[in-house]
Amino acid sequence: MLLNSKAVKHLIIEIQSKYARLVLTTIYRSPSSTDENDKAVNDLITDLSSRHRGDNIIVGDFNHHIDWSNDIKPTDRSSQQFITTMQDNFLSQHIMNPTRAIGQNKPHILNLVLTDDEIIDDIEYLSQLGKSDHAVLF
Repeated sequence: MLLNSKAVKHLIIEIQSKYARLVLTTIYRSPSSTDENDKAVNDLITDLSSRHRGDNIIVGDFNHHIDWSNDIKPTDRSSQQFITTMQDNFLSQHIMNPTRAIGQNKPHILNLVLTDDEIIDDIEYLSQLGKSDHAVLF
């Protein structure tokens, strides 16, 4: 499935069975993302949410430094706009443990799993694969 999006890196897969439908989207947002790309990512999420209500799982490396464990609002505009997009589209974020760590640097939650319905019960955090500095989520 293709949507007209300016978001640089994303893939959308629609899975249809006799009993269910699921739209799985992966998004990569660079840590040096431009304002234009940030808007395109947020617009893509809004477009997916409006087209496929209740069927979405959106995963990816969003590279927002957000403290998901409490209500502290991020100070950067890009992360604030991302959270607003999530709220406007009634999305839940399911990752609560760090997914990326390098050496002695503070671990961060950069990889996210977003849904618009309660279809995720549990997420397992596995060790990094190969030379990756990101945890494997299952």
